[in-house]
Amino acid sequence: MNAEFYLALKLPFRDGRKLAIGIGMEIAAILTLGIVGILVKGFGYSTAEEMLQGKMQVPEWRDFKGLFGRGLIIIIVSFIYFLPALVFLGYGIGFVFNELFRGLLNNVSTWEMIGMVSASGGFAFIGIGIALAVAAAFVLPMALVAMIKGSFKSAFEFGVIAGKIFTPMYILSWAFMILDFVILLVVASIIAVIPVAGTIVGAALMGYCLTVSGFVIFTKAYLETGDTPLQAAAQENYWKNSGV
Repeated sequence: MNAEFYLALKLPFRDGRKLAIGIGMEIAAILTLGIVGILVKGFGYSTAEEMLQGKMQVPEWRDFKGLFGRGLIIIIVSFIYFLPALVFLGYGIGFVFNELFRGLLNNVSTWEMIGMVSASGGFAFIGIGIALAVAAAFVLPMALVAMIKGSFKSAFEFGVIAGKIFTPMYILSWAFMILDFVILLVVASIIAVIPVAGTIVGAALMGYCLTVSGFVIFTKAYLETGDTPLQAAAQENYWKNSGV
């Protein structure tokens, strides 16, 4: 798996033209407040599709309408997964601000205000919301790959997904993603030495590379823990003989 992680880390850099386009798309996403970033998410979707077909390669930047549609699907699934967390966080923050406002109107002391906020249950709701957000973030990558392999409803087949996320392979994949993030953060920090432009380019590089590597790593984890042993075996052979 260590060699496979190296290949996944290297893959976004394999084709300089695709890398340049990806960085350009991420810069456009920053300038358009994330709108163009939908295309990058769709590109990650297409990367996973390539892997599920046994191809260890970055797809071409084409069919932008299709990429936009795939990116929207990813956003929709992600929103559904994080919706419970958003609800709890919304209620919790609402309770906290309501009690703070009441305290200010009634000119209560700081300690009384803290007591009012604590008694409102707002902090409890916020704590539950944070826990749900962490759980959603942990499960989401496997849910997205399941959807890409199957259909939209596959992202919510929790019994199947649970059998894939509570495995050493999936935990290891998350560890590799964290390491990937740290490595790219160091690279981006070096690029950021160039004022303004360096910061933007560094952030764009991180966004693109994490998207591609992330879909590669988690798709590999899906295949390793999947119900398609022949496909997984073919992938394993491809990784071993890859010239990436």
